[in-house]
Amino acid sequence: MRCTHCGRPMLALFTSYVCDWCERPPMAKLHGGWVAWDPSAPLPTTTLVFSRPEHAEKWSRDRDGNHQVRRVLSEEPFQWVPSRGSMRDLELADKPYQVFRDHRYPPQPCAAFLAPPST
Repeated sequence: MRCTHCGRPMLALFTSYVCDWCERPPMAKLHGGWVAWDPSAPLPTTTLVFSRPEHAEKWSRDRDGNHQVRRVLSEEPFQWVPSRGSMRDLELADKPYQVFRDHRYPPQPCAAFLAPPST
C-alpha cells in the first residue's frame, strides 16, 4: 500500500497502515540550500536554490526585492555551480528545484521543501 500524500510505501500496523515519511519529521539525512521565496506564489513552485542566504538575498534585490529568503531541505545533495550571465559571484544549484510547502511530497529528482522555521 502506498501513501496518498507522498506515494512512498506504508508500514503495516496491526489493523492499519502508517507512512513513516509523512507522519513525522524526516529522519533521513537532508541537504540544505536557500531560496528567494515569493509567499504569494502557489506551491509547489520551481525556483533557483542558492548555497548561501546572502546569494538568495542578492538575487531577490536584483529582481524586485519582494521575496523572503527561506531555507529549503532536500533528500538529494545539491550540486553547486557558479552563476553565469548578468548575476556574478553567486553559487546556485545546477538545476532549478521544485519547492514544496513541507516534506509530504512524492519522491522525485530536483525536489525540496521549505524548512520549518526552527531549522
